[in-house]
Amino acid sequence: MSRFIFIAALALVSATAQSAPIAYTNRVEFLTALTGLTTHTLDFDSDSINAGLLIGNGDALDGITFNYNELASYDVSMQVRNDNLTTSGTNYLGTDDGGVFLDGDDFDLSFSNSFAIGMTFITAGEMLNGDITLTAGNTSVGLVAAAGVPLDDDSVYFLGIIDTAAAFTTASVTAFGGPGGPWFVYNVDDIVTANLYAPPNPASVPASLALILAGLSPLGWQLRRRHT
Repeated sequence: MSRFIFIAALALVSATAQSAPIAYTNRVEFLTALTGLTTHTLDFDSDSINAGLLIGNGDALDGITFNYNELASYDVSMQVRNDNLTTSGTNYLGTDDGGVFLDGDDFDLSFSNSFAIGMTFITAGEMLNGDITLTAGNTSVGLVAAAGVPLDDDSVYFLGIIDTAAAFTTASVTAFGGPGGPWFVYNVDDIVTANLYAPPNPASVPASLALILAGLSPLGWQLRRRHT
């Protein structure tokens, strides 16, 4: 690595280390802000992940552990699904109860040190501000109804958090489940985490410098509503 690249890297680290946590509801802006970090996306479409795979409470998939005590109390499991097209590939995260999460279905994630967490939500039903909330560290970001991307009668939302000053190892998703509704269902895709430092590329100095400086369809919901 040249002296110029090394200085640029130090400048990036210095600038990001002083940043406060930032919440995002736009996926493009979130990914752009991760320039210079090493990202990993769990899109549920790798060769080792097949549709129909059950993810039990406390199971890990591709470095992320899923916990969902309340959901499991209904004898419902998370499941990799491919019933409908989603934000990437053909698979997404749903459940073995009609393929979807319901309002009130919360879950937690745990993973190795990350400076970012973000994910996409595909929803059906009337959505209000804050109906889904993502929390990591001391920062939360809630769904903004107006930010949804229409998908016929459904919508796509993104929630993300970046904190380059303090890594976190857990995140939680809270889906509002108030009495009397409005009721909604949702699925999840493209869970992104990030490390602070990008690995050097000795074969290409310009590529290293650039790294440092720099199909959807309706869900066709079929479900049964769980009762307490």
